[in-house]
Amino acid sequence: MKTFTTESIRNIAVVGHSKSGKTSLVEAILYETGAIDRLGRVEEGTTVSDFDDEEIKRQMSISSSLCAIAAGDRKLNLVDCPGYVDFFAEAIHALWVTESALFVVESGGELGVGAERAWKIAAARGLAKLVFVNKLDKENTSFERTLDLVKERLSPAAAPLGFPIVGANGLEGVVDLLTMKAYMGGGKAVRPTDIPAEHLEAAREARAALVEEIASTDEVLMEKYFEDEDLPQSDVVAGLSKGVAEGKLVPVMAGSATSGVGVAALVNTLKELMPAPGTGEIEGHKPGEPDAALTRSTSADAPALASAFRSLIHPYQGKLVLVRVWSGHIKQDMTLLNTSRDIKEKLGEVFTLRGKTQDKLEEAVAGDLVGVAKIANSRTGDTLSEVSHAMVVPAPHVPEPMFSASVTVADRTDVDKLSAGLQRIMEEDMAFRFFRDAETDESIISGVGRLHLEVVLSKLRSATGVEVEMGKPKIPYRETVRATGTVHHRYKKQSGGRGQFGDVHLRIEPRPTGAGFEYLDEIVGGAIPRQFIPAVEKGVVEAMAHGCLAGFPVVDVAVALFDGQYHNVDSSEFAFRRAASMAFRKGMETCSPVLLEPIVKIEVTVPDEHMGDIMGDLSQRRGRVQGTDSQSGYQTISATVPLAEVATYEADLRSLTGGRASYTMEPSHYEEVPAHLVESICTEYGREIEEEE
Repeated sequence: MKTFTTESIRNIAVVGHSKSGKTSLVEAILYETGAIDRLGRVEEGTTVSDFDDEEIKRQMSISSSLCAIAAGDRKLNLVDCPGYVDFFAEAIHALWVTESALFVVESGGELGVGAERAWKIAAARGLAKLVFVNKLDKENTSFERTLDLVKERLSPAAAPLGFPIVGANGLEGVVDLLTMKAYMGGGKAVRPTDIPAEHLEAAREARAALVEEIASTDEVLMEKYFEDEDLPQSDVVAGLSKGVAEGKLVPVMAGSATSGVGVAALVNTLKELMPAPGTGEIEGHKPGEPDAALTRSTSADAPALASAFRSLIHPYQGKLVLVRVWSGHIKQDMTLLNTSRDIKEKLGEVFTLRGKTQDKLEEAVAGDLVGVAKIANSRTGDTLSEVSHAMVVPAPHVPEPMFSASVTVADRTDVDKLSAGLQRIMEEDMAFRFFRDAETDESIISGVGRLHLEVVLSKLRSATGVEVEMGKPKIPYRETVRATGTVHHRYKKQSGGRGQFGDVHLRIEPRPTGAGFEYLDEIVGGAIPRQFIPAVEKGVVEAMAHGCLAGFPVVDVAVALFDGQYHNVDSSEFAFRRAASMAFRKGMETCSPVLLEPIVKIEVTVPDEHMGDIMGDLSQRRGRVQGTDSQSGYQTISATVPLAEVATYEADLRSLTGGRASYTMEPSHYEEVPAHLVESICTEYGREIEEEE
């Protein structure tokens, strides 16, 4: 593919809810423009943008896919984004590097949480937006009802740019109000024709309404409109383009991705109405100094600056990083500084991509989206900059993964493979986390939801051959005491030769929450020689690792060594350490031991209509609401809740709200477990400890 100028590029994120037909629409655009000779199908696993094995198997997009199309004098960079909420981080990054968003909505159903979430991000970034009402060839669909839903749920600025032509055989074509032409049928290179006579009057009325909406967005156009009750075609196109770029108008188009009806009209609209990459400035900061703001002209003449918006293992090129060129140009063998990691990268070949198919480019100019090979140290979100003009472009915020699971391998010799494989996936997937929890001795993976983690583990199995199982993480309970007590224990062992002797008197007492452990040496008169005093503390600390209720670590206690005895020959550090350990275990049982559970701070953002359901649900989970905040049809509920009650909250919240809510949580503090729950927890975890032993 030839190198296009910045002005001729159109970067468009294709977003919407899962199963709305985004991938099929991208396929239809590729076919209509002649980029491919055969129309692939999601059900057959033959589409261009869904080429990953997991995507083919599950018949759904999992990662964003770049499809570059030469459409006349325009280059359309379409980024096909997953619609399922578990993979929404991909859409976040796509909306970061594009100027436009094409929303695909399914007629006959709800718009879906994928569309609503993407809309909020696109609106916040000021992107141009266009809606394509899909699947109008199906039964029980209505363009008008879907348009009303778009206006209600997404934007009152939604304006139909056409309407479907429905005949005896169903969906036959669409009317394009901008050109007052019809596009009949679907397929490759569909050409505009005259509007059928029976639809001409309806088209004229709809065109007049569209022109009035366009005029209302601009005072100069409004004056012209009042004079003639119409506008010249040049003013209509210019006014619509300006209104779309400023977010004052959202064109809505009709069609069917699988039959191809309406796709040709859509392509022309994308070419003519969607804005080119900006010619202003990109904001950032000095490397290592987030408060030191910098700006860079986004022209092709400025120093090179690019951001990675996805990294992947390509079937042919190995590791490939997809980048947005913000300014200047990039080409093979150029050395740039990864300012996010302070590492120099020598660029490999630069490609324009259509799914897994790549065409080599001599260079990529400002505004383009391309793939770069052989930059091993760069990851999603990183900035690549000319060394002498170093600058960091902040990556978009990706919500922290809330759904966690433990992972175990069937063969212990595969532990290193497990760790290395998950680390590689974490470099590609910004919404995935992996760490080893030293406290519970578990390998923990975290993602957006269960499906997200299932896909991660499936990829791991395919790449490494490691058999891995996913389970529920342990809750990190604690134990402490509520009363003071004393205990005496003598450790004595004689088996011929030198024996072992250690005798200690300990006082165990509670400390305030969060105060930690305190060891007090109250020995007087040499009852125990000084060299054995530290051994007693070591023994107590060892015993505190496993409390007497269910084997959880003991916290917030003070232990005083106030008396004891020793033997001139048989006493040793080992003997006193053992005596102290046994004494603590025995003494804790007499000091009113209690179980503590971790409490988290949680913030749930939920549509107004689900507010009552979520408040009630949090109450049932022993949560305490701290406050609420209202904003644009949503409520944010702040509460504290026991971690055990929200360990699987992601699935429950999705079920309660249809996936329209989101939440974040962070550790807060520990509180005593209610008495009626202690026995069941001790039984559950006590059995696990016995099995491990």
